Amino acid sequence: MLRDEADYWWRTMQRILLDPEGHGTPNITWAQFKELFYAKYFSLFKKKEKGWEFMNLKQVGYMTIA
Repeated sequence: MLRDEADYWWRTMQRILLDPEGHGTPNITWAQFKELFYAKYFSLFKKKEKGWEFMNLKQVGYMTIA
């Protein structure tokens, strides 16, 4: 379920994805939706940045993996 700005974005995308006459429902696969969503909300730079952040996590003190 999308909320707030993401919900507004998806409603706009649905209108854009309608047939040229503006009828019907958008014909979009889950893979296509994820590609659009990730392009909008998770830039490649941010994905790489978060990947490096995750790979560089360190266990300190009494922290456990669990």
